[in-house]
Amino acid sequence: MKTNTEEMSRFLSRGLVDALRSLGIDAEFRPRNDVEVEGRKISGMGGTEMENAFLFQGTLLTTCDLQAMLHALRIPIKKLSDKEIESVHDRITTMEWELGQLPDLSRVKKALIDAFSKALCANFVQRDLSDLELSLLSEKLPRFHSPEWIFRERRPLDKVNEMHASRKTPGGIVHIALTIDRGLIENILITGDFFAYPRRAITDLEASLKFTPARAESIREIVAAFLKDNDVQLPGIDVDALMKVFSETLEKTTYTDLGLDRGEVNDIYIVNTSLRGALEKGFDTILVPYCCKSLSCGFRNHVECGICGGCDASPLYELGSQQGLRVLTIIDYEHLKEVLSKLDEWGSKGYLGACCEAWYEKHHLDLEMFKTSGVLVEIDSNSCYDLGMEKIAHQGKYENQTNLDLDVMVKILCISQSMGKAVKQEIHQTN
Repeated sequence: MKTNTEEMSRFLSRGLVDALRSLGIDAEFRPRNDVEVEGRKISGMGGTEMENAFLFQGTLLTTCDLQAMLHALRIPIKKLSDKEIESVHDRITTMEWELGQLPDLSRVKKALIDAFSKALCANFVQRDLSDLELSLLSEKLPRFHSPEWIFRERRPLDKVNEMHASRKTPGGIVHIALTIDRGLIENILITGDFFAYPRRAITDLEASLKFTPARAESIREIVAAFLKDNDVQLPGIDVDALMKVFSETLEKTTYTDLGLDRGEVNDIYIVNTSLRGALEKGFDTILVPYCCKSLSCGFRNHVECGICGGCDASPLYELGSQQGLRVLTIIDYEHLKEVLSKLDEWGSKGYLGACCEAWYEKHHLDLEMFKTSGVLVEIDSNSCYDLGMEKIAHQGKYENQTNLDLDVMVKILCISQSMGKAVKQEIHQTN
């Protein structure tokens, strides 16, 4: 038996759709496997088959603590801003949100039974579990209650990739997060502060991309056709702009081959190159944000460092001294532009620095105006953007101390040195 899962989902969703409508909720099926209310998801369904059996199951959102859900579910979302959380809120709904109160669950169950009975042309008979079923339940339950089952890894981690990337476009910031499983897009979330018409365009685009090949050419074809066929308007954002974010996200799936784990890859931002290209070319400059220096340090607003060991700047200055790297503290935003201009003049190989995700999203286009390539590692603490102090931070007046992810920064330098030696050896052998 070969089942068309989308058609099966559409057929089996009729019971749920009719049940919700009988309760006063105007629900409808959305391909491939969701039930929605005015473009907001209220149910997800799925099925699988084995030999001559087909198993179908679904969920129904009755009520929801959105903040708790986002923290509990393992979905590809990282550090959602309030605006992005609001965006997620616009994508889902619950029975309680639609009706103003949660109906009695016995009433919900009866509505489901009646609707599925009619949709499937079948009579449901309520009964207790049989002796055989009770015996199997008693036998199987301890396993499913065990920590080994609950916390197990269902597949080796190297077969599942969760990656995300963001870019600023003329229409706003676009953030794309993908879960890729065995070459297919398993989960996708597109968020940001851009506008999309019609309202459900992005959720429908996400649905059209699920379970399709995680390849740039395939994604481009689907995105272009979807925007054209559905007359979608994304002011200031075209297919090329979307594909830049998709391509950056997909590219990150290859970076684990370089010796970085997935968490580290997602905390790295690339300027004017690929990560592999930056590592092979190497770095001659380390840029240190002034905010990582101690508030009481006399060098906090100076390009140099006293190397007192009292903050995260000291190890980088020591490392730079040992390896012959130029290390500079960036005092404010204007100073950063001056330094990048100097690096262009000097013909710098590249720089390694640190910033927060929000800063990168806002300024990556500014960085790309300079020729020098760079790798930025995300700051490992609350940033000025988290605290709403980005304006004074740009002026060099931020009165908090941040932490750098020194382990990742040092790891990148070590990998770069190893790759540089390998490239030199290959060139030497070729000659």
